[in-house]
Formats: sequence, C-alpha cells, structure tokens
Amino acid sequence: MVDKRPSDRQTYTRKAGMLFAGLFLLAGSCLTTAARSDDSTRIPGQVLQNGGAPFTDTVRQMVLRDEQFRRDVIAGLRPAPDPTVGVTRYRWRSKGTQADGAVFQAVPRVEHNGARSLLGSPVNAPQGLGTNFAGISQQDQIDEFGGAGFAPPDTMGAVGPNHFVTMLRGSVAIYDKSGSRLSHVTLNSFFTVGSYPRGNTYSPRVIFDRRSGRWFAVALETNGGAANHAILAVSATSDPTGTWRKYAITIGESNTTTDEVMIGTDDNGVYFGASMIPSGGSPFGKVAATRKASLLAASPSLSTVYTWRLITDMMATPVPTHNQDAVASNGFAYLFASSTVAYANIRYRTLQWALSGVPTLSLTVEIPSAAYGPPVDAPAKDSTTDIDVGDDRVLMAVQRANGIWGTRNVGVTSSGGAGAVDRTAVEWFRIDASIPGALALADQGRVFDQSAEDPMFYYYGSIVVSGQGHAAVGFSGSNTANYVGAYTCGRLASTPAGTMLGVMQIKDGLAGYDQLIGGRNRWGNYSATTLDPNDDMSIWTIQEYADSTDDNPANVWGTWIARLLAPAPTITNAAGSAVQGVSGKVLNITGTGFFDPGTGYPNHIDVQLSGDEISNYVITYNSPTSVTAKFDIGLDATIGMRDVTVINPDGQSATAAGAFEIIRAIPTTLVADDVAGVIGEVVNLTATLTNDDTSAGIPGKTITFKVDGNVVGTAVTDANGVATLPVQIPEGFGAGEHEILAAFAFDGTYRPSEDTATATVSKAGTTAVADDKTAKIGATVGLTATLTRNHDSAPIVGRTVGFSVDGTGVGNGVTNASGVAGTNYVVPEGPGVGTRTITAAFAGDGDYNPSTDDATLTVEKGNTALAVPAVVGTVGTTVDLSATLTVVGAGLPLAGKTVEIKVDGTSVGTDDTDASGVATVAYLIPDGTAVGDHAIGAEFAGDANYEAGSGSGTLNVDVNTTIVADDQSGMMGQTVVLSATLTRSDNSDPVAGKTVDF
Repeated sequence: MVDKRPSDRQTYTRKAGMLFAGLFLLAGSCLTTAARSDDSTRIPGQVLQNGGAPFTDTVRQMVLRDEQFRRDVIAGLRPAPDPTVGVTRYRWRSKGTQADGAVFQAVPRVEHNGARSLLGSPVNAPQGLGTNFAGISQQDQIDEFGGAGFAPPDTMGAVGPNHFVTMLRGSVAIYDKSGSRLSHVTLNSFFTVGSYPRGNTYSPRVIFDRRSGRWFAVALETNGGAANHAILAVSATSDPTGTWRKYAITIGESNTTTDEVMIGTDDNGVYFGASMIPSGGSPFGKVAATRKASLLAASPSLSTVYTWRLITDMMATPVPTHNQDAVASNGFAYLFASSTVAYANIRYRTLQWALSGVPTLSLTVEIPSAAYGPPVDAPAKDSTTDIDVGDDRVLMAVQRANGIWGTRNVGVTSSGGAGAVDRTAVEWFRIDASIPGALALADQGRVFDQSAEDPMFYYYGSIVVSGQGHAAVGFSGSNTANYVGAYTCGRLASTPAGTMLGVMQIKDGLAGYDQLIGGRNRWGNYSATTLDPNDDMSIWTIQEYADSTDDNPANVWGTWIARLLAPAPTITNAAGSAVQGVSGKVLNITGTGFFDPGTGYPNHIDVQLSGDEISNYVITYNSPTSVTAKFDIGLDATIGMRDVTVINPDGQSATAAGAFEIIRAIPTTLVADDVAGVIGEVVNLTATLTNDDTSAGIPGKTITFKVDGNVVGTAVTDANGVATLPVQIPEGFGAGEHEILAAFAFDGTYRPSEDTATATVSKAGTTAVADDKTAKIGATVGLTATLTRNHDSAPIVGRTVGFSVDGTGVGNGVTNASGVAGTNYVVPEGPGVGTRTITAAFAGDGDYNPSTDDATLTVEKGNTALAVPAVVGTVGTTVDLSATLTVVGAGLPLAGKTVEIKVDGTSVGTDDTDASGVATVAYLIPDGTAVGDHAIGAEFAGDANYEAGSGSGTLNVDVNTTIVADDQSGMMGQTVVLSATLTRSDNSDPVAGKTVDF
C-alpha cells in the first residue's frame, strides 16, 4: 500500500464546531450531545452486496499454495518478492489541543536489564507471567517466504480453546497453547478467495468469538492502492487448523484507498469499520454489517451486507466492538472513535438490527473524557529515528459485563495530563453500557511514566477484562536507554478507579530499530490482548519488540506471545474432619482469588484432597472468598491429615497442608439369628450389633432387615445391641428356607457390618367348616364353608373350596375376605326327601395344607304350582283344557304327574303331564251352555316328593246366531218399517237386547 498522506505533509486541523461543516451535511454526519444515541433519527443501511456462497479452504491447502509459490519463484515462473514490503498508514495529526486538565496516576516504572532473559513480575504487578513464547518475526517471514518481510507487522492475534492464532501483515501462524507452532502461511494465501486478493493483503484482524465458538478474521487487499476490498474468513469450527470459509466484502470505492479495516461481533452480526482515503478530498469512515447466523449455518453463506459511508465526525476508523455479552435480537452494536476536533472525548454510534429488515445506524454521540495531547514519537535505544507511534485513534473495543473497554495512544505530560506533552501513554477507558444505547464514561486511566528525564514511552496498547473483573493492557515501550520491548500492566477488580498497577516487561528489546517507510520509523500499527475462552481468567497478549538475528542483528521486529495469569488463589481456612466412610461430606473453604466462569466454559474451579479413597466431588463456587466442596470418603481411606487444594480454572492453585483429617471408623460385628414359622405367622427377626473394640452391644443403631433381597423393615438396637423386627410371613412366600440379611450402615462413627441367617418357613394348617342346609326338592340352595388358618383362626382369602353332595361334585367357590366360599345347588328329585351329605374340601397349595368338612343337607318335599291358560270356545265345539305343573322356586316342569281338570267345579277329565309338565283334556262345550266366562280348575294331588298343587283359569263360551230380515213394500215418499229376527243357531231361541244394523 502506498503512503496516502499529502506529499507536503499537510495536516488536517480539527477545531470544535468548524471542521468539515459542509461535508458533515453532505455526508449525513451529525454530532449530537443527546444522552441516548437512538433518540435522533437513525440512518438505514444501504445494501453493499447481496452475499453469496463461501470460498472454502483448509490450512493444509494454504500451505500447499505457498509451497507452489516458492517453487514457481525458484523455477523463474514468477519474480521473487521484495526483501521488505513496507506499507504506510494515513496518520491523523494536528487538531485543537486542550489545556492541561486531569492529573492521572502513573504506573510504577519497571527496571530493565537489557538482557534477552525474561524478567519476573515486579512488586505491584497484578498479573503473573505464565506460558510465553516467540511468535512470528520478520526474520521468519524472510526465511520462510522467499525473502519477503513486511513492516510494520500489524501485530494481531487471539486465543481460542486450544490454540493461539497470530495474524500479522505478511503471514498467519497457528500455535498450540504450549507454544508449538502448527502452521505458518502467508497472509495472501490465508485470505485467498478466488481472484482475491488482487495484490498483497494487510491490516489483518482476528478474534475468537466464544459465544459462537468460531474464529473471525478480516484483512484488506492492496489492489494498486484504490478500490481495495476486505476479505472475511470464518472458521468452520473452534479448531483454526482445519477449514475456513471466506468471503470478499466489497467495501472499497473507486479512486479511494481503504486504509484500515476492523472487525467486531455480537450475537446478531459481524461488523466492519474502515478508514477511507479518497485520492482527492478528505478522509471518511465507513461501516458495514452482515448477519452472523448465516455464516454459522450448516450450509454457510454470506447474507446481505449493509453499509454506511461518509462518516466524517468519527476520527479514522469507526471501531466495532467485540461483544462477549448476550445481546437481544434487536439490541445495539457499538462503534467507537476519537474526536475529530479535539484531543479529548470519545465518540460512538449504535447499530441496531430490526427484527426483520434493514439495520440502522445512529448519529454520533460524544462522551466527555479528559484532555490529552497528540502522541509523541518514541525514542528507542540505538534507533536514529524515533518510533512512529501513530495518532490518537481508538485502537480496539471489547465489551464484557456491560462495560466496553478500549485503548488509544495519547500524548501526556509527566502528570499524565494535556498541555506541553513530552511523552506517549496508553490511555484506557471503560464505558458503562448498562443502559443500552445510552453510554457513559465509567473509568479512564493512562499508562505512562512520570520520570522527569528520559521517561518511558508506552504505545499501541490493547486491553481486555476477565470474568473476575481484572484487566490487563499489553503494549510496546522504549526510551533512549531501552530498545523497544513488550510490556504489560493491569488492574484488579478492586483497584481504585483510574489506576493501573505496576508495569511488567514480558520481552526485552534486543537491538536498535530503524525501518523508515515514507519517512516514518513504522511500528505497530496495533497489538492484541484477548481472554482465554476456556477459563475466563487467563489473558493472552501478543506484542512487538525489536529483534536481533544472525542475519539481521538490528532493524527487524519480532513478536512475543504471553499468557498473563490472575493472582493465584489463597486459602485462609480449609479445616475439617470426617470419619472413614462418610458420604456427602461438606467442606467450606475460605480464601481469596477463587473464581468460576459459570456455564458455557469448559474449565471450572476444583477442589482436591490428597491421598486415597476420596471421590464424587461436587464443587460449588460461592464467591471470590468462598468455595464449597462435597465429596465421599471411602471406608478404606487412610486415616490421618490430608492436604486441601483449590484449583482455579486457569490451573493455578493453593494448598492448605494437613487441613483435613480423616478419622478412623470403629469396626462392628452384626450377628443375625435363624427363625422358623409358618405362612401367616408373625415371627421376630433379630440381630445383635457389637463394638469390635469393646465387644459391647451398641444401642440406638438402625438395622435393616432383608429377606431374599427385599427390605422388610428396620429396627433400632436396644441397650444390649439387639434389634428386633416382628414380621408376618406373607402368603405367596413359599415354604422352604429363605435368606435373612441384617445390615448396619455406616453412621459417621461406626463401620458398617452385616450378617445372614435362615428363615425356615412351613405351610400353615387349615380348617374348613361346612354349613348345614335345608332345602326343598327343586329349590336352589347356597352351599357354604369357611376356611381358616389353624394357628390364628384368621380367614384365608382367595382360595378355592370344592363342594360335593353325597360324593358328587356340585361346584366350587373362592373364599372371600371372611374366608367364606360358596356355590349354588339345585336339589334334585332323586333320591327323594331325606338327608344328604355336603362335603367342602380345600385341596391345599404352596402356602397352606388341605382340609375338608362334612355337613347335612335336609331335603323336603318340593312345592308345586299349576298354571291354567284361558280358553275361548263356542257351544257345541270341542276345546283343549290344559295345565302346566312346575316345581316352585326352580320353575322346572314336572313330568308324569296326574292332573285333574274341572269346569265350573265339575271334573271333565284327567291327564298325566308330559315332559314339559303339561296335562291336556279335550272338552266339548255342551248345548245350552250359558254364554260368558266359566271357571277352569286344575288339581295335582301330590306324591312322595311333591306337595299338592292347584291352579285356575277361564273358559269363555260364545254361541252362533241366525238373523232373518223381513220383506217390505211401499210407494215413493212413503215411510216403511224395516225388521229382522235374531235367534240362537243351536235351539232357535230368540236373542234379545242385541243391536242389529240395517
């Protein structure tokens, strides 16, 4: 990329209320002092591009692409790259300077030894130095990519679950967390997307988005210095060594250089901020946004990209926030920048997604903050030209727990304020975002050296805050006595506002540095400090330092990657004790520095006791000063003192030596006794518990009894250690031998013990009692019997009892709740009146022995009934008079019995009943029988088995008649009398009183 500064080093003076007023109106930019950025009219985004499918690539393919490039150079198929590729950046300079304002707290100055060895953490430094290792250096690029090195390196990187990805101008490297380099490819190869890049790539940015578990990276292409676009890369998983999906973001404009690009994410979208330098005219900012969901889908794609351009009231690049908090679907994304008119204040805009449709961008809001001066280029040992520290643009922004943290380079005095500035500091700020869309400055400070002479200059800082609320800043530093080195400082959640604690050097500079590009000794242009997504505690930073190699003893850069550790936990009290065998022991531990990140993180706080037989830990984080451990202690755990160790998610730990005591559990012996009984009998299960040390019975302890593996109850030992449990042997248990298990469970003092014994079970004897009955022949009688146990006379329920009469089975019955069984029996005619023997028999089963009993059935004559149907007939005709003989109660017909039939009391004949019990007599209705109803009587005289019986019915007698009409004569109009005579047909007697119709 070419230097786009005006050739005459024209500066853009920014004075409050004046600069670019006309351009503001033209561009739609406007500065508001409203408390809420969404109170003013919001600007809908314009469609930049409609998205599309990704270019899918793997790191292995990137490596192969680089290898082919080197082979082509060796074969003369393409020219070798320049030894050093320098890229300049537009530098905003002079603007309205504020008078000296607030005085800031300086950070304690670190001592330097100029040696290659790393220094330990000085007193007052809040973070400790953990794993740290060399990242990619300019010499690596020269050696590995055909002689090409890039300056400045645009130092960038991010930590993920298992890797650290460093992304520099010129190359991308992936490391595991121990520092082993897994891959190294050119930036061009990494960001290859079809025909892109059209030239080299630069201004790379990379973040790991914990909320989606993906890596997001962006870089710009050069394209001859104009209409250059951005390239977005998204990892397919949380593993950066695998597949990446890439998309060209057509953010470039004709006759305009896209000078810088930055990236941010939240739950809703991916956001880009860009600095645009037209070939004629004034620079402006540009914002682009696309929805995140489609990039993460199973079949990923780039959705519509929206853009806002001609942003002239935000200095340089609008910096999108990397938001690590949950965001509502219509929540705000934030973009930050420095003021365009003063060396003070912070400006921001909000971007809001509509639930459906086009996102909108707010107007710019200004947050007042302390004044400062323009950054002052930094002297460095053996550097002939001071290090270019750039301008005061906002360098990064990260959101966590409703706080947005950012940094920028500022010029300060020895008191850290504005005025006659003579050194550069890293300013950090925290914005309160607890009210969405209405931000306020919550805290601000500056990392600077207050020394009157040869102060340290600190520049290109980056910051992040952990889940504990601790923050760390990584940055470069130098003065005339020190080569450019890598540094860090930090603050704890409890540190007073506006304060950072001691500076710690994480890598000392090794040589002088002079790489002039466009007349400037370029450095930076930024750095990266990120939070470990595994533990929410560890802070990783990548910083640039002045390197020295055999091939290039000076004037080359290197990068250093360091894990910064939170203060280790301490234990103030972990005392406790428990007896062998205790389950669910709760140990409350107090101390400092405890932490757990909560759900969504793989690493959690842990507690471990030394030694054997401790298991089933459940750890509960209560607060930074309290954690609770719940665990089980085995019965065979070694007695004595145990160390208690609290391990934070970052692996740091604290141990309280000998804090927990495991006490011996007293051994016991339990003896169970044999028992015998029958089904249904109540027997006593007994067992005796004794102290093995004293042989004395142990009172007041609960013994559990099982029979054949099933719990039948518990009993408490008496003063002699004897537990007694009365148990009734249930039906269905079965005769034979059954195992009794008596068990004493560990109670926190005495060890458990158990014993077995035998329960010998026999069938129970039974008694069946049949009931005497009296019944008439043909009647139904209920035969009953009662079945009981012999030992307690209790009724036996649900058993079958068979009934017989005189040895012939007549039915079965099942005993009810009272032990009574019954069956119905119809008394037959034979063998007649007298007594018969009823037998009730229970055959026995698996629980009970058989039993029988006899009773007497007294049989009496059966009652009879005669049913006579009504008959209709006429005089002189023969009709059948009948009667049906049945047994009363049973209703059964009686056959072969003689029945006499009478009419009006006079016998008209007898007949024997047929199989249906019917006797029939033919009867001729004699002449002269009166018309009307006549009584029919039927009589059975009885016999040896049946009582006499009778019945009655009605014979309705009718008669035939003759009617004779008389002849008559008369004239027309004359009245005549019509007549007829009605007589009986059988005797010609007249029939009087009857109506005749004419």
